[in-house]
Amino acid sequence: MAAANYLKNGWAPIPVPRGRKGAQINHWTKYCCDPAAVETTFANMNVGVLLGDRSNGLVDVDLDCIEAQGIADVLLPATDAVFGRASTPRSHFLYVADPIPKTKQFRDFNGKMLVELRSSGCQTVFPGSVHPSGEDVVWKQVGAPLQIPADQLQQNVALLAVAAMLARHWPNKGSRQNTALAVAGGLHHAGVSGELIPPLVEAIAEAASDEEAEARRQAAKATVAKAAGGEAVTGWPSLKELTTPEVVNWILKRLGADKKPTTSEDGEANDNGSRKQPGACALVKLARLHTVQFYHDGTRGFASHLAGEGARRHLENHRLQSTEFKHFLREILWRQHEAAAGGDTVKTAVAQLESHTYFHGARRPVSVRVASHDNNVYMDLAHPEWLAVRITPQGWTVDKYDDVKFIRSPGMAQLPFPVPGGSVDLLRPFLNVSSDADWQLIIGWLLSALRPIGPFPPLVLNGEHGSCKSTASKMLRALVDPSAVPLRAEPRDTRDLVIAAENSWVVALDNVSRLQPWLSDGLCRLSTGGGFGTRRLYSDADEQLFYASRPVLINGIGDFSTRGDLVDRSISVTLPEMDAASRRSEKELWAAFNRELPRILGRLLDAVAAALANESKVSLATAPRMADLARWVTAAERHLGWAPGSFVQAFADSSDSAGQAAMDSCVITQPLLAFIRKGSRWRGTARELLLALNGMSGLDEKTKRSRQWPDTPSFLGLLLTRIAPSLRRSGYSVTSGRNGKGRWWEFERPDPPLDLTQLGKPPQSPAK
Repeated sequence: MAAANYLKNGWAPIPVPRGRKGAQINHWTKYCCDPAAVETTFANMNVGVLLGDRSNGLVDVDLDCIEAQGIADVLLPATDAVFGRASTPRSHFLYVADPIPKTKQFRDFNGKMLVELRSSGCQTVFPGSVHPSGEDVVWKQVGAPLQIPADQLQQNVALLAVAAMLARHWPNKGSRQNTALAVAGGLHHAGVSGELIPPLVEAIAEAASDEEAEARRQAAKATVAKAAGGEAVTGWPSLKELTTPEVVNWILKRLGADKKPTTSEDGEANDNGSRKQPGACALVKLARLHTVQFYHDGTRGFASHLAGEGARRHLENHRLQSTEFKHFLREILWRQHEAAAGGDTVKTAVAQLESHTYFHGARRPVSVRVASHDNNVYMDLAHPEWLAVRITPQGWTVDKYDDVKFIRSPGMAQLPFPVPGGSVDLLRPFLNVSSDADWQLIIGWLLSALRPIGPFPPLVLNGEHGSCKSTASKMLRALVDPSAVPLRAEPRDTRDLVIAAENSWVVALDNVSRLQPWLSDGLCRLSTGGGFGTRRLYSDADEQLFYASRPVLINGIGDFSTRGDLVDRSISVTLPEMDAASRRSEKELWAAFNRELPRILGRLLDAVAAALANESKVSLATAPRMADLARWVTAAERHLGWAPGSFVQAFADSSDSAGQAAMDSCVITQPLLAFIRKGSRWRGTARELLLALNGMSGLDEKTKRSRQWPDTPSFLGLLLTRIAPSLRRSGYSVTSGRNGKGRWWEFERPDPPLDLTQLGKPPQSPAK
């Protein structure tokens, strides 16, 4: 009956003479039982089972000594198939190992077997048999053997043999506490889990009949805690003095530690020979083992690793130099070794991983908040499970999209789950917008900020004090790229601007009074896509390169954006004065806005889907400076319920108005127009024009002495270049070129001449 049951399990039974353990059949390792002849074959016979490849990976851990049997429950994984003689019913633990391991025997100095891992080429007498001692072989637990990776089982069996050896050579009273300390330290340095060491030391002490086994456990626990804190602990050298060198050498060989040098890539040796914390090389190995993918974008290295459990399992992406990735390295080191890594160790490991990534990692695009992949748009929700929105021409969905590599900064805030069926008009009551044209400009900017590829027009919100510019800026950013710090002050230099752009999708500047020329130029490059080069921190030679395009949002009082190149790229909206009756408390306002935010976002995503579907069909009669933006928003106009071409018209009017304001703010505009007005046309060099302007009657000395007034022909030429687009929009003809004398300028006034009192208003003459 037993043999028949083993056949049903897929095992290979073999007859063994009654009262014996060894098969008496020639070539018994190849024996095959005839199922039809089981009853006659096994009559008055013991039942052996061929192990390993003959029984689908079945292996037997045979505990031959009483010490191993006493320690087994601490080290061997629980399995439902355990048997033995009636007097020792827990001496055989059955497993199914993958891949099938080799047979391995562990013997004491005198040749007595301690533990045996029995596999292919072996057989074991199973229940249904009689042991040579006359005892029946019986089941202690009857069930399916545990399936286990072969390397894990081999490590556990080897450690069980070591524990049995330690129990056999546990010293007499007087040195047992020191022995427990040394064993705990040695096991720690051998890489045994810190959670396992205290109960294992206690089990060894109990197997050695140590009456104070609990005290040995506490000693081991204290040793593990000291080692985890970076303190030196005793180890194998101390144990050699407490037992014998032969015992320790035998243990090191079974643990595979006998060939390790005193100083290795896994750590450094203490003076007493025990090991310190794992070093940078061990940390690199762990990182490569636990990381799914290493890649780079040409200048920086990145890694993706798994996080979470069960259905919440997901990939997380981090810069190798980021604080988040360094935390990840420390965590996996602690989980593996219960060891802590110092700053220098982590820094060295990260540097090595950077090099590994550049040589062996793929080059991949890496994005912040918004990305493009397979002609679709993706938006990172900054959700803890790394969920994102995928927008296609057919609509949008929320899911995990591991092919798109998003990077997050510590300040990035979570977007709510978008809800379908909303309307962008739900946003309008929260913004102090005076006209439909300004409303279309703001929605157009939001749609541009959801476009993964620039150029992006900077949104410039002007208005007097109390017009809710900052609140409007925070709300607009909350719809696209919410942040723990939604608005920031003007950056101090190009490096600060680059850092802001690297760590967020929207660069939002608050309460700007005047843009410095370098910042205005930097925002232009950021808007249309440009490269930045800054010196790396603490380096005189290395340059940090950054090339990207970002949506920009600026608010302030007055016409602070006056340089023509930035004005031509910008969407300018002036917010009206907020009357007292319309004001609401911050708490009430934001509570209401957050309630509507998911539906507003859902409708914006609908509009992006419409833009994706229709952009290729859009044909503009006249393309403005930011033609890509105009085409993108126009593709969504019908979906938003706008009249065709209304956004392009609103954008053109906004550019004209901003251009006039920029021209008005330039110190040379009024004198230049007065000079041109004297005749219908003038042509000459910047030097000649500067002399003419300085000699004009009516030009006061205070103006000429101001810092804004040009004191060189080159400075005048720069100012002329900046206001030339605005002059043309006002009806003037402005041309320039080069000849043998250098660069020349030519101005021709409108006919009839423009009334200077109407400066800042679009001309109504046919010259326009």
